[in-house]
Amino acid sequence: MREIYLAATITVFICSLGNRPQDSRFIFILVIFLFALIMGLMLYLVGTSVYLAVQPHWGHYDKMLKQLKEPGPFRDTVVSLLSTHGLYIVSSLMHFEPWHILTSFLSYLFLLPAYINILMVYAFCNTHDVSWGTKGDNKAGDLGGATKMIKFEKPNSSEDIGAIYQLNMQELSVRPEHIKSKRDAKTRQEDYYKLFRTRLVLVWMFTNAMLVIVTTSAVTLTRDNTKVKMTAVDKDELFNPYLSFIFWSVACLSAIRFSGSTLYLVLKALFG
Repeated sequence: MREIYLAATITVFICSLGNRPQDSRFIFILVIFLFALIMGLMLYLVGTSVYLAVQPHWGHYDKMLKQLKEPGPFRDTVVSLLSTHGLYIVSSLMHFEPWHILTSFLSYLFLLPAYINILMVYAFCNTHDVSWGTKGDNKAGDLGGATKMIKFEKPNSSEDIGAIYQLNMQELSVRPEHIKSKRDAKTRQEDYYKLFRTRLVLVWMFTNAMLVIVTTSAVTLTRDNTKVKMTAVDKDELFNPYLSFIFWSVACLSAIRFSGSTLYLVLKALFG
């Protein structure tokens, strides 16, 4: 699945550079289905991993709580899942609006990678286009016209055809005076926007590539999450501190949103 995700991301980059979404609709829809497939597999793997870890201790709640207290990927994954999906469901029940959980939550989960990957990549690759928001502005630009014209007279006899042809060839053989073209202010501004887009996309791509290389390298993955050891370890005992940071960051942000939602209900109940 990693190769499919990489291929889909590269496809989004190529389609986002200079192409309108209307022209690449089929490709974008195909990429959305690929991201949804990857998301479905990830949800299955996460659910299966949690189930297999909890199954030996099923019915023994003290052992399950002890396992959750132990530092490690299992605890981080469970906390992240409960703080996102669990708090969404609890908040919906608190506001007496659980219906969107039944109608939209599943589709939201499958389309979430498309929202993150496609929209973000397209936005970065089109930062030079400042016309976003102009609905219906899909008209083609002026293609220009001929710079030199000759006057052609209809010949009256066959002898005139050769003479007119030679005269026209002489006129066309004269090279026009070369005029050095200069960019106007509008063109210079557009070139500046495009150069800024190129630099921004390059920096964004290489910084993300460096992050992936560092976080997936063997020296970053450790046995002990309390102290990062710069040594390679067995795959069965790998621990990724970056993923742990992401999980707990998601948990903290979800807790802040849940606190705000709860505070809104309390203030509404007190002051109406």
